[in-house]
Amino acid sequence: MDTIKDEFIRLCETDKYLIESNLHFIGKGSGRKVYAIDENYVIKVPRNTSGVLQNKVENNIFNSANESLKEYLCPIEYYKNDIIIMKRALPLNSIITNRGLNMLQILNTRKKSEFFKEMKPLLKYYDLLYEDIIAISSWGILNNKPVLIDYGCTNKIYDKYLV
Repeated sequence: MDTIKDEFIRLCETDKYLIESNLHFIGKGSGRKVYAIDENYVIKVPRNTSGVLQNKVENNIFNSANESLKEYLCPIEYYKNDIIIMKRALPLNSIITNRGLNMLQILNTRKKSEFFKEMKPLLKYYDLLYEDIIAISSWGILNNKPVLIDYGCTNKIYDKYLV
């Protein structure tokens, strides 16, 4: 009997076109496409070099972050062959329809708030793109808590591949 880890290994070793044709497409960003494996997990497949690097950064951040920062990160369950398998959170932008808002506005907070103080080391240490981290599209709800579902874009990746 296959375990969930066996399934993750199989998926990460599957041809990307088979993933695209067999899993439910959820969305895409500049460097990655996201597919639902089931109601509990998603798979992030790189579309280009930027996506490969974003998956690598996201995996590195999750595996090196301290516990207080991990509270804000959607858990990565498996990483191999430039592909990430992550817990499936409810994307915040599927709940909040006002695209002009960001997380600071939603949480009714300022740069001096506790939330921002917690996010600052994440932004600084990992050189994450500020606009990405406060964007509604980068957040989801998992276990009734807000978590970052997209935290792989550094300023360096953005400047080199996305400008």
